Amino acid sequence: MIMKKIALFSALFAAASSFAQSSLVVINMAGATVVTPNDTIFESVDASTNVKTTLNIKNNSGTSKTYNAKRYDMLLNAQTSFTAEAYFCFGGNCYGSGTTVSPNALTLGAAQSASSVPGSYNMLVADLDEAEVKGKSWVKYTFFNTDPNNKADSIQISIKYNYKASTPVGLKDQNLAVSGFEIAPNPAKSAAFISVNAVKSSEATIRIYNSLGALVSVEQANLSEGKNKIELNTASLVSGIYFVTFENNNATITKRLIID
Repeated sequence: MIMKKIALFSALFAAASSFAQSSLVVINMAGATVVTPNDTIFESVDASTNVKTTLNIKNNSGTSKTYNAKRYDMLLNAQTSFTAEAYFCFGGNCYGSGTTVSPNALTLGAAQSASSVPGSYNMLVADLDEAEVKGKSWVKYTFFNTDPNNKADSIQISIKYNYKASTPVGLKDQNLAVSGFEIAPNPAKSAAFISVNAVKSSEATIRIYNSLGALVSVEQANLSEGKNKIELNTASLVSGIYFVTFENNNATITKRLIID
């Protein structure tokens, strides 16, 4: 009877462990979208061109944790002269296609995002160089806790290139504390403004990243309950594509901004 109880306890513990939630939240910087575990991001890339997918990770726990990233090439478009090539940046550096596990890990404090760490390439930037003929490629990325005693603390996502998405996936509304988030004008020349409705008075952090994932501006904003209009610090920005990340309580919203 005692052995049966031990066996039953072990089985229940294993089952509970398998359903343990990860401390990680993964955010696709192409929009206000959370990528849930095992979901897929669909990208389109033309022949002989490059496409970047920037993923921000957040430590959603109450303690500091260290994470790493690993790439799996499930399928790379192979043509006569060239094969599509996948590579990535993470933890402050970029690596060639021969590196599948980031040599650098990233430590995040409680409730901290990779986007808030000083320096460039702390978020994961997934690159794909397409072959001379457009075709399908499939690459997986896993973010995982480097603590060997916490192997279940991980999230894996897929990026499929030149596949047709049958339904939107990996999307989750993050506007928990705010709504009606817009940036205008966009494209902008000398100034741009965020318009947002807040459920209650609170503080927000606004960060601007360039197309390479480097932080170029950070500022705090005090939100009043109701409608708010916030001027962005764009005076020093050169022409190009930027990502504006707005963090307020549990809400993380990212919009693309073009500076003419």
